Amino acid sequence: MKTTGETRQQLLDELIEHSAQIDRLVLDSKQTVGANQPHDQELQTLRLRQQAITEKLHGLEKSNSNAWENIGDGG
Repeated sequence: MKTTGETRQQLLDELIEHSAQIDRLVLDSKQTVGANQPHDQELQTLRLRQQAITEKLHGLEKSNSNAWENIGDGG
């Protein structure tokens, strides 16, 4: 089972990779005028994945924050 830190790092790595793919697609779509449709669909898919990963990261951070609050209150 992965630790919270490992899961967080994996999500961050995925987020960085998706951002890089989005950047490449945006650059490609600017260079190939008139052929944007395939890029638009792929961009939308990547942005939705990026949003889902960001939500997972926020949930992970929130759960870690709550865990420390519980420890501070005596568990």
